[in-house]
Amino acid sequence: VTPPELKAVAAAPYVLATPPDCAAMAKEILQLDDLLGPDVDVVAAAETRSGAMARAADRAIVGAVRGAIPYRWVLRWVTQAGKLDRELREAILAATARRGYLKGVRLGLACPAV
Repeated sequence: VTPPELKAVAAAPYVLATPPDCAAMAKEILQLDDLLGPDVDVVAAAETRSGAMARAADRAIVGAVRGAIPYRWVLRWVTQAGKLDRELREAILAATARRGYLKGVRLGLACPAV
């Protein structure tokens, strides 16, 4: 189920207050970080070999579990899980785009670093 905060962001990912407010944008970026997790630039700086190996192991386990459930697609179709997953993915994509957009606008306005 898509959280209401993500739904709100997905509805209008490129809307800015008039005039743009550096402090308000910084606050929203931090809220998006709480919802989405760290941004790509933060993750890349903190990436370790053990972290990459742990994520690979997690993906292997998830793949094995998915493969072990016969007719999984029928269950997902009946429960509309596919639709809910798609809505969540689209909201996450919109929120990720918004975070990048806000960071770019802040950079263009020469706002102080967060």
